[in-house]
Amino acid sequence: MIKTTRLHKINTNLFASKKLYQKKEKIIKPGLCATALISVAVLFIVVGYVFFNGIGVINLDFLLESPYRFEHGGIFPQIIGTLCLIAVCLLFAVPLGVASAIYLAEYAPDNIITGSVRFFVECLAGIPSIVIGLFGLIFLVYYLGFGISMLSRGAFPWIHDTPLDS
Repeated sequence: MIKTTRLHKINTNLFASKKLYQKKEKIIKPGLCATALISVAVLFIVVGYVFFNGIGVINLDFLLESPYRFEHGGIFPQIIGTLCLIAVCLLFAVPLGVASAIYLAEYAPDNIITGSVRFFVECLAGIPSIVIGLFGLIFLVYYLGFGISMLSRGAFPWIHDTPLDS
């Protein structure tokens, strides 16, 4: 059946044949289930391989020692660096994100500026964190000359985390 509006013809007879719809469903459902099962199986195989081959290496010395040479040592400085980076990032992201969320939700009038801010916040949430981190590294360290420090490392990931707070 074709219905006509002023501007367009709309075909409402897309799946008119119930038999055709059932045939397509019988083909697509098992295919989707098989694809999902294969994906989950590959994931379990990879995680299991890494777990069983790496479980013998992980011990208290590995977690609490500094690295020396390539085949010995631990990851303690990397753990501390990661925790410091998270702290610096949260120091910037949480106050700004919560304040902007409260302002946008409670006080901001509904106009083109707040609509634009909401649009850009949603777009910013879609940018991968590695892109923002590389941009921050190039901009702060090389262009502005801040040098490599924890502050310059944690200053740009908060831009990625702020939309998550708001």
